[in-house]
Amino acid sequence: MFNRAEIPIVRIIISYSIGILIFNFVEVSPRILPFAIIFTTGLILMISFSFYQRQLKYPVLNASILLFWIIVGFTRIQESQIQFQQNHFSHFDFEEFKGEIISAKIYGEKANCQVDMYEVESNGELINVKGRAYIKLVGEFTNDSLIGKSLIGPNKFYEPKEAKNPYGYDQKSQLRNKNIFHTAYLKPNQYTIHRYERNPFIKWLQSTRVYCINVFKKYIPHADNLGVAAAMVLGTRDYISEDLMAAYTDTGSIHVLAVSGLHVGIVSGLILFLFSFIKSNKTATRICKGLASIVLIWFFAFLTGAAPAVLRASLMFSLYFMAKDILRIQINVYNVLLSTAFVLLIYNPYFIFNIGFQFSYLALIGIVFFCPRIQKWFYSPIPLVNKIWTLVAVSIAAQITVFPLSIYYFNKFASSFWLSGIVTAPFAILLLSVGLAVLIIEYSGLHTLNELLVGDIFNCLLSAFNASIHWIQSLPLSHIDNIWFDKWNVFILYVFSMLLMVGFTYLKGKFFVYASLVLLFNTIYNFHKSNQQLIQKKITIYDSYNNTVIDIFEGLTCLSYSENDEDTSFINQRNQMAHGIKEKLNIKNYQTGSAKYVFPYIIIKDQLLIFGAEDLSNYEFPTSKKTTLLLTSKHHHLPKSIDPFDKIILDGSLNYKERKNLKRQLQSLKAEYHCVKEQGAF
Repeated sequence: MFNRAEIPIVRIIISYSIGILIFNFVEVSPRILPFAIIFTTGLILMISFSFYQRQLKYPVLNASILLFWIIVGFTRIQESQIQFQQNHFSHFDFEEFKGEIISAKIYGEKANCQVDMYEVESNGELINVKGRAYIKLVGEFTNDSLIGKSLIGPNKFYEPKEAKNPYGYDQKSQLRNKNIFHTAYLKPNQYTIHRYERNPFIKWLQSTRVYCINVFKKYIPHADNLGVAAAMVLGTRDYISEDLMAAYTDTGSIHVLAVSGLHVGIVSGLILFLFSFIKSNKTATRICKGLASIVLIWFFAFLTGAAPAVLRASLMFSLYFMAKDILRIQINVYNVLLSTAFVLLIYNPYFIFNIGFQFSYLALIGIVFFCPRIQKWFYSPIPLVNKIWTLVAVSIAAQITVFPLSIYYFNKFASSFWLSGIVTAPFAILLLSVGLAVLIIEYSGLHTLNELLVGDIFNCLLSAFNASIHWIQSLPLSHIDNIWFDKWNVFILYVFSMLLMVGFTYLKGKFFVYASLVLLFNTIYNFHKSNQQLIQKKITIYDSYNNTVIDIFEGLTCLSYSENDEDTSFINQRNQMAHGIKEKLNIKNYQTGSAKYVFPYIIIKDQLLIFGAEDLSNYEFPTSKKTTLLLTSKHHHLPKSIDPFDKIILDGSLNYKERKNLKRQLQSLKAEYHCVKEQGAF
């Protein structure tokens, strides 16, 4: 048991995070930095006066301090928006830009790159600029040919697109959470790539990573094995196939393919093991061991890309080594954990929106708090059974705090997480240890040892690990797909988890009662949603490139129409899950309940949607209170009369010229219309 005084950082980090989130949901253009300075000055005077007069009540002081940290969080993320800085590249009218490619994901002949801009040319003048852009390149690439290189191209930037379909991918929001506000699409004849003389240390790290990848390619012939080795040891997923990624996702083992706290913990354990052979207790030796440990951890962090989860773990273990070997003091694990979060969010407040950052901290909080309690549920006199139970306990503890977000983001639950946890932890230790040994042996010039023994051992371990994951994936009910949690479900479940944690901490029954009430509220909320879904009757017309895609929702059944008979799951699957759909049917002259499709119209309840025929004058349509006309690529001209139609919709199958022509005709008739390409799904 502990009290609040032992973890003061909790209230600070919560208040600071609230300030960041407030700005994300309610952006304010005027700068509040002057107000923040005035408020800070007033708070300092208030604290000074309270100590002098001893008259200011503590609730007022505490509330003022929490408000102060909320303002600090709000101000920090507002001031960190680089687009408001005077030297941001978007503030200049330029013809050509130069930028450094800092990350690249390659999909066939396309590469999605994040580029740090450093120079633009305007009217023959070179101007130093800042800012990051998201640029899609077309061409033939390898990852090594892009990262760290200089990209030169024309000014073809535009603002990222918002989600046009319900629950679809929102590029604008995703990039904004990375402090990126501009994107571009460049063809091969529009850009050039050159070497870039970057920071010598960063350049050395990049060349070291390339060297390590080539070493793995030398000893690992199988593509899937190479992908896992590169991901686990070097933090790059560029060599992982879609099938292998799906297997790790379905089994809840995807975290092992991203260098995270687990990997940093293993590296720290290896460092402790190696330094344990140095028996001297002299102060100088102890300090040197601590400093060397910290340097090695941060070298590994930067070599693997310095993701937020890696930075968190590196900070934590740095503080651990500093306390253990240098300062010789005891530290509270919660203070260390939350202090690292605070430092990272001060450095980059956008980390709070990073999925890896969220999962890393939530999983570790769950492990630290719940794992010791879960371990007490079972004990065996057999040491091996106890070790296996410890792995299961760690998996359960992590899932308690992670599963709401996991379902929210990925719409699936890995019910085999406990089994994959037993497999993943031992293999992660072995693979990371042997993988690092392969690199060290190769760098030392002992190639024969790798060729005869260590390289084969590494390859066999990778094959066994992948086979284990595929076997777990093949088990019945190893994962449950198409689960839908909305934001309210996630919020309610985390309130429930926090009440449980408070109840276990203070051993007070009232908190368990509150937790039960919150869970009951979540049940009522879900019951209400289910009832609404049972009686739902609506039509959704999606924005789909060169295609007409329509969903008719009636109860828990979805009648889906696609003009080109293409797979449209990437467009409408999440919307169908949000509507609780249990049965999906492709409609061609189909009728169920009150929904009916008969070319060229769809009718549901009292709403009639007319589409599909080039000439609508020869058809007799049923009467309806609400009649909607859907104009597709088949319609180059409007019908003779648009009076019968309450709504006119231009769908995604229309190309730019067709949309422009129809919009001009509708505007001349002063008719209201909805263009899904511009306004989103209807």
